[in-house]
Amino acid sequence: MKLLKRLCTFLVAMGIALAPVTPVAAVDSVVDAETAKQGVVQVNTVIVDENSEKRLVIGGAGFIIGDAEGTEYVITSKHIVSPDQETLGAACQYYGLVSGNDTSINLRIATEVVIEGDVVLNASVLTSSNELDMVVLQLPQPIYTRTPLKLLTNKKYDVNNLPYGEEDAVYALGLPEMVSYESETQYYSDQQVQMSYGEIKSLGMFEGVQVVESDAATDLNNYGGPLVDQNGYVIGMNLPMHDGENSCALDSTKIAKILDGLGVSYSQVNSVPKDEVEDEETVEAKAKFKQPVATPAAKSNKGISETMIVVISLVAVFVVVCGVAGLILFFVNRDKSDSAKPKKEKKVYNGPVFDMDTTPKSSVKMTASKTPQRNMLNMAQPKTAASDETTILSAVPSNDGETSLLSEELNVPQNLGTLVRKRTSEKISLSKSDFVIGKDALHADYCIEKNSSISRKHAMITSGRNGAYIQDCNSTNGTFINGTKLESERAVLLNNGDIIKLSNEEFEYLA
Repeated sequence: MKLLKRLCTFLVAMGIALAPVTPVAAVDSVVDAETAKQGVVQVNTVIVDENSEKRLVIGGAGFIIGDAEGTEYVITSKHIVSPDQETLGAACQYYGLVSGNDTSINLRIATEVVIEGDVVLNASVLTSSNELDMVVLQLPQPIYTRTPLKLLTNKKYDVNNLPYGEEDAVYALGLPEMVSYESETQYYSDQQVQMSYGEIKSLGMFEGVQVVESDAATDLNNYGGPLVDQNGYVIGMNLPMHDGENSCALDSTKIAKILDGLGVSYSQVNSVPKDEVEDEETVEAKAKFKQPVATPAAKSNKGISETMIVVISLVAVFVVVCGVAGLILFFVNRDKSDSAKPKKEKKVYNGPVFDMDTTPKSSVKMTASKTPQRNMLNMAQPKTAASDETTILSAVPSNDGETSLLSEELNVPQNLGTLVRKRTSEKISLSKSDFVIGKDALHADYCIEKNSSISRKHAMITSGRNGAYIQDCNSTNGTFINGTKLESERAVLLNNGDIIKLSNEEFEYLA
């Protein structure tokens, strides 16, 4: 009977585990910034000689807009499409096309957009701007393995009422490295697109250009690439200009106004739905309130075979039947057990009685007496026993009204080291085990305020056999040690001098 009960319990647990497999559709769908990689492409400027042979001069990042079933366009920096004469001359000398001052060679410059590897599309320039360092390229056909990106902007081009603002999370997308005629790797795919995280620092004019300033790192590898928000919407194009430590991107409002003036068809978003904001409060709210809603049969079959649906349905029915059977057996056996007990056996509990005297001289018999103090003293005192007897050792408790501790080591404070916060140079003493870092002052031992990218309980430092360990507490934007992201809830040993990064907050660990 016990085996049957355990089997029913196991089947019920399996039913709970398999229940989410049933095809359902969520109430909402959050577009992640990672999806924006599908819209990033490599743009190359090449030299075409009189034999139609192509040689790479310079390459950079760009992003696709437009209609996936119609005309697609690529936005990038003009310096990538129109390199200066010095760069062109150096490339010609590198390939041996010219020697010395001899420049009498018939060359043609072309612009290509990489599809995959050395498979490319020739692109034509629709318009360009030296002032904005921007160019719009038109593709002869869509790239069906990529997805055009959406521009997030104000519908009336009002830069004072934009759907993004300071402290919003942003990502600068681009290639892994700068591409030139000297590069060993001259072609990159969308799987190799790099993302640099940061926050918006200011919005406004800089050197006569409407820009979005952020602390996301930009360089030659991602100039011309998109600056996107945490939903994957484009809010700017990365520019080769900096305002102090801040990177600059051409505001999407200016880009949208140019595209609208040219009559270019593209996708524009004018607001971010509240349920798409990826800060910590929203993530927790979704985890608590998000409920699955069954979709109509015509839609639920997408991506799953009819046979699989039938199998899942049968498993669900089987689990429900087993669960009901298990509950019935549980209540029936409980009633039988209660009825089988004779009423005469019921006794009133008068206190604990410990009797372990099963064999002489091989155990110690302990019986609770009516005087607790005397009993505790008798149990606490060591007994002189033969070699085959068990001896109970315990400190004799005092009777002075105070609580005696079994070990003084429990009161010794933990010293796991020190954290130095890079932004403020603040030194944080790790004075206890299970030291929690987050933005919730109620649950965190060290609170990071005014940073929406930090989770309520972001990471925890604990003591272990070899020293201090750190683990990520299922945070939204991750925990990094020396640039390597930690797996959630996996403890990693800290070494002196390690750089800990919680989202965009950096700390140095001192043992």
